Amino acid sequence: MPDAVAFRPARTDARDRLALAIILLFALVVRTWLARASTTDNMDPDAAHFLNIARSFATGHGFTNPAAWPAWMQPKSLPMPETFKEPAYPWLIAQLGTTFRAGQMLSLLAGVLLPWVTYALGRRRALDRPTALLAALLVAASPLAILQSVRVMVDASFALVVSAMFLFASRDAGNPSAARPLWRDLLAGALFGASFMLRAQTLLLLIPLLVLLAEGRTLRASLVPATLALVVGAAVASPLWLRNLALFHTPMHSDIAAFGLWAYVDKLSFAAGLDRPPAVMPWVLAHVPQVLAHMAHSCVVFFTSALPDEIVGHAFWMLPLAAGVLVSLRAARTWLFAWIYLGTTLVLIMAVHWDARYFTSSVPLYCLLTAMGALLLWERLRNLTLIGPLKASTVLAAATAVVLLLQVAGARRTLLAYVPPEAADRREERGADRREEQRVGEARGARRSMAAGEGDRRAQRRQLREREIGKHDLPSEHVHTQPGVHQHKRRRGGEWKP
Repeated sequence: MPDAVAFRPARTDARDRLALAIILLFALVVRTWLARASTTDNMDPDAAHFLNIARSFATGHGFTNPAAWPAWMQPKSLPMPETFKEPAYPWLIAQLGTTFRAGQMLSLLAGVLLPWVTYALGRRRALDRPTALLAALLVAASPLAILQSVRVMVDASFALVVSAMFLFASRDAGNPSAARPLWRDLLAGALFGASFMLRAQTLLLLIPLLVLLAEGRTLRASLVPATLALVVGAAVASPLWLRNLALFHTPMHSDIAAFGLWAYVDKLSFAAGLDRPPAVMPWVLAHVPQVLAHMAHSCVVFFTSALPDEIVGHAFWMLPLAAGVLVSLRAARTWLFAWIYLGTTLVLIMAVHWDARYFTSSVPLYCLLTAMGALLLWERLRNLTLIGPLKASTVLAAATAVVLLLQVAGARRTLLAYVPPEAADRREERGADRREEQRVGEARGARRSMAAGEGDRRAQRRQLREREIGKHDLPSEHVHTQPGVHQHKRRRGGEWKP
């Protein structure tokens, strides 16, 4: 591997700890600053779902949901058994008070720790200190990681647990002869089970986990630790499996699979209809062209928007990411687990209605690849002289600082601009009401103006009539000198005489 990403076996010294502490402090400051702008007014609809489940836990109703949504669930009573989310995150919220801020605190803690775990994973996968530190910094400044760290969403916690599982399942790639204690394998299995309790996406982690556990071992030698790890993982996930067996007679029951059709159906009819959606796989097999077209469009959006703008944070990092991909291919066995997870996640999510937050658990891996390519390019370019004494290293360092600040600013803009669908509907309704009130007011004003104008015209006509009458009835010499004569003669019915 190039020197830029080769492992240097020197122990982490005080400078490493200081640099890592500064990165973690940066992550904490940025997330704490943005957390104030994340409130119940702009929370995701899923956040309300998590808080409802947390209140059910707190009130003794267990893993249930008080909302009968979508309509085709048709529960016999409320609260109904929850079949869309996993229990760990709302249960933790319930232990901390069931409030929005309690859920946000969990996300914030996970978001601050994620750069640290990324650094440790990079070192475990044979990256040198500067590369691992840069990867941690990229995670700290990733707009997607920042946003999920200040929202009441499970994504930040899930990303932390997944990255920690990779860390403990991994061997020391920089020292292949180092011992692999069994406790690391068992802890990796426990984290696998915990990630399942956070999100069912964990099933995509099974093969990467087995790849890491078998790495550097013969098939026979890897059988025992892998089996024990999976047993521990099953034990951790057993509360959810046992509950599903009792209620639904299957350990893996979930209604979230039906939402795989969300991208292909009318949203209102899907959510408000009373008929359950068709099974996903038969529908997909019967509509292959539509699915492929959607996947192609999703890939374009992912590689032109989600990946550069939200995951790695800026188009500035796309060239280093491409270089990192090439470097990782030269060490294919070291990064096989990452490519399996990134590939399966990408293919699955591209086929459904998706949001960038579904890739939060992939952020550390993308940032590790980006850091590898960035350090490689740095080594190649830093000594170039641009203009006079100005060297490329100075320009690259300044550009990196500016880009990281732009990423933080972009995350803040995204957070402030987000309007939940329900709030957007209410805002549109209020806007329509205001427009209707304005229209009615303008119509009333126009009618008043017309009435006032008509009154003015009537008054003018009346004055003109009175003047005309005076001119024709009174002689000119009596118009001003004999007031009242006109009335007197009119009363007598006589005529004016000279």
